[in-house]
Amino acid sequence: MKKPVQVEVCACTRCSMVGSMEIAQDILLLQSRLDDEGELKYNIELSHVSRPDLNEQGYKSPIVFVNGELFDNADSATIMQAVTQATKTE
Repeated sequence: MKKPVQVEVCACTRCSMVGSMEIAQDILLLQSRLDDEGELKYNIELSHVSRPDLNEQGYKSPIVFVNGELFDNADSATIMQAVTQATKTE
């Protein structure tokens, strides 16, 4: 199996209020997809972090990291694209 894509979704209050939990839910749905052989199509390790300090530095919620790359003002479409792209390069 390919190396897992590391996804960290900020779960601080501010990020949660503007959609980070919905992004996490979409990642879980993506993670459960199967390929033609019935194997998991994406190897994703999802974790929740709390990074309110990033808001204080001017980053906009919700905040998500994909393999260490920070996405602020994130939305599901952008994160899904980053995750699927990361699986192709791993």
